[in-house]
Amino acid sequence: MKMNWIRIIAIIVLVVIAIVLIIAIPVTCSQKRKASSSTNIVKTPEQIERENTVELIKFYVEKGEYDRAMNLLDGLLIKNTQDAEALAMMDEILALKAGASLSDFPRYAGTININTGDLERAISKMQRTLEQQNEQSVLAAKTQAEAAEKALEVARQQEEARHEEQRRKEQVAADEAKRKAYEAELAKKNKALQEQIAKVNDELSQGKAQLGMGNLNAALKHFDNVKKILPESEKEFCASKLAEISNTLYESSITQTDPVQKSKLIDSAVLYANEAIEKNATEPAAHYVKGKVFADKKQYAQALDSLTKAAQNDGKNYLYFYELGKVQYMMNKYSEARASFETTTKLNPQFEPAFYNMALTLTKLGRTEDALVASRKAVALKSDYTRAHLQIAQILAGKNDYAGAINAYESVLRYESTNANALRGLGQLYAERQQYEKAEENFKKALAFSSEDAATNYNLSTVLYNQNKANEALKYARNAAMAQPKNAMFQYNFGLIAEGCADIETAIVQYSNALKINSRHLNANINLGKIYLDSNQSDVALKFLQTAVSVDNRNFEAVNNLASCYRDRGEFDKAIENYKVALVLDEGNLVTKMNLANTYVAAEKFDEAKTAYTEILQKDKTNKESYFELAKVCMVLKNNSLAEGYLLKLQELDANYKKAEVEALLAGLAGGVDAK
Repeated sequence: MKMNWIRIIAIIVLVVIAIVLIIAIPVTCSQKRKASSSTNIVKTPEQIERENTVELIKFYVEKGEYDRAMNLLDGLLIKNTQDAEALAMMDEILALKAGASLSDFPRYAGTININTGDLERAISKMQRTLEQQNEQSVLAAKTQAEAAEKALEVARQQEEARHEEQRRKEQVAADEAKRKAYEAELAKKNKALQEQIAKVNDELSQGKAQLGMGNLNAALKHFDNVKKILPESEKEFCASKLAEISNTLYESSITQTDPVQKSKLIDSAVLYANEAIEKNATEPAAHYVKGKVFADKKQYAQALDSLTKAAQNDGKNYLYFYELGKVQYMMNKYSEARASFETTTKLNPQFEPAFYNMALTLTKLGRTEDALVASRKAVALKSDYTRAHLQIAQILAGKNDYAGAINAYESVLRYESTNANALRGLGQLYAERQQYEKAEENFKKALAFSSEDAATNYNLSTVLYNQNKANEALKYARNAAMAQPKNAMFQYNFGLIAEGCADIETAIVQYSNALKINSRHLNANINLGKIYLDSNQSDVALKFLQTAVSVDNRNFEAVNNLASCYRDRGEFDKAIENYKVALVLDEGNLVTKMNLANTYVAAEKFDEAKTAYTEILQKDKTNKESYFELAKVCMVLKNNSLAEGYLLKLQELDANYKKAEVEALLAGLAGGVDAK
């Protein structure tokens, strides 16, 4: 009976336990699900960005790179000056700089895994924040620079247009003299025709006068009257007068600023040109006007047809051949253009624009010596012809005639001190000759007139970097990269200079940008791989360095860094293989030789290590590390007397070099014997 009660009590206890478990287990599971759910909350991009930035800060703090960490903290505090965690970390870094121990601060655990993709976005966003703060001042500077450059270009074009206009007027005067002679001869036929010609000329003169006063409608009425009183029996005369009206209207359109009036003048000019051609299909002036109108509209095929007819029908008018040559050049018909410009110079040896354009065409044909001769003829006729001086400079620079090219660029600047092309050219020449200070001076002057020019910003950044002015160069490298975001070279250059300024975050982003444009960019892969290698992230570094070697397996830096990456990953055979290749590329590199020797030790290939250390000492008898490591290898190989000799030699070289370790090794060797 007693046993039954005991059994009953035991059953009751088991039931109670079961009930408790039934209740407790769902609660616990619910709590776990709740905890799991809380960790799977979707985070905003801003939260992810901040977390990755904080992780990177911790990483730098643990490596003792406090300045980099502080730079990132500045970025966080710019966005939120009350960021308690950032403020606390800043205080901790200041304490560490003052001598505190990392163990005093529990947040630095030494097990950080950085998401590089999110990090790039975080850094890019910080960059944008900082850039936006300067946006207004940059925009103002850009606007001023663009306005100045535009004004200079307009002034240059106006000067050249005035010069060509003067030449046109001279040709018009010559044509007018010929026309008057023709009309005088024609008037001899009879008195009635003589009077009719006089009326036509009077009406035409009144139309020109009205046009000169800006009265287009009144002018057109007079020109219309001319058509009515033309002697229909004299087709050639009628065509010449209609062509004269056409040319007058076209010339007036050139200086017209009102787009409505300009269009009306051009349409009227074409109308009269067509009517002239109807009267006489070989009327050259009419074909010339039509050709000019087509060329202005970039309708080059039609322009070519009209100007060819003008030149064919009047082989003495140099302007017809000149304008024909320009159209042929625009259509890439360089041989034909050269012939047209040569004809122009024969008809008018004093017309320097023809020599300049002939030089351009000869350059396209690869005839640089002839182009140089033509350019020099242009400046001989017009000493302040800056474009021709520029062309001379560019040709001489291509021939590596630096002195001549510099002199030509300086000739440009004598007449036009603000010519950005000449300043850029001078800067490039000085940079190629490694005269970086002069290059810097000229690039900065060029940017004063064209601040957004990407190539000049890039070039200036490189010459500053070559003068160890990385901090100053950074601004210009950034400008170039932002101006041409699809230019891999500019993105890489920005990264390189950022790395030179110890701004590793920006360097990572920019090298990555370069690789997005060109995944096989050699130096971007090398540098990015090296950054991750130095940050003990050999897994990430490996893919970049493998790509670099696949791009150029004869590049010492790529192969050497890949070897170091394999060594860090414990893949010693691959490391040894690549170190050997690196030493074939640069056999005198003792650092690489030392890395190879150390890798042999790590791979427990002690005989090979001994040989490598010995070879180093044959080239550098003062290499203390080699003596020390060679002694240890000899001890492993049981060659104690040789090991002792190397250690004693090391003490002779530097008694304080790893003093305690050397003494400990010598003590261990005392009384030892060599292996047989």
